[in-house]
Amino acid sequence: MYQLNNSAAFGGRAIGVYSCFFKEIKCDKIEEIKIESPIYLRKEQVEKIKSSQGESKGEQLEVDSGIFDDIYKVIQDRKLNCKSNSYVCKLLANSENMLPKKIGEEAAEVIIALKDKDKNAIIYEVADLWFHTLVALGNCNITPQEIFKELKKRRK
Repeated sequence: MYQLNNSAAFGGRAIGVYSCFFKEIKCDKIEEIKIESPIYLRKEQVEKIKSSQGESKGEQLEVDSGIFDDIYKVIQDRKLNCKSNSYVCKLLANSENMLPKKIGEEAAEVIIALKDKDKNAIIYEVADLWFHTLVALGNCNITPQEIFKELKKRRK
């Protein structure tokens, strides 16, 4: 986070205001600072989470990414074999307007659930967001594997 301490910056309005960066600005000098915030985990909190997930014992957290492929296959099938009562077909038929709107709505619902710290709502809304994102990807012929490949490239 940056904390601006130079009142000349921004017409004197920036004193003590934090942004999304992680450095403190003191006139022309930048220093690292440690911010106490609920979003930052202490070392013991991280260890507790890891042990509850089995990582401290060298175990891998099991993730079933195959569900992405299963849903993607259904989306591709609906593109070729549209059914009148299919929600996916409805989304694909109006993909320029409906899909971006639904993704935006679902993202907003995730934000609200996160703000409320409601675990069940977060899970439910993220599933909705991922589903609608998969429909958008399917509409653009982008596979989940292409996204996974990109994520792996970023994890260096």
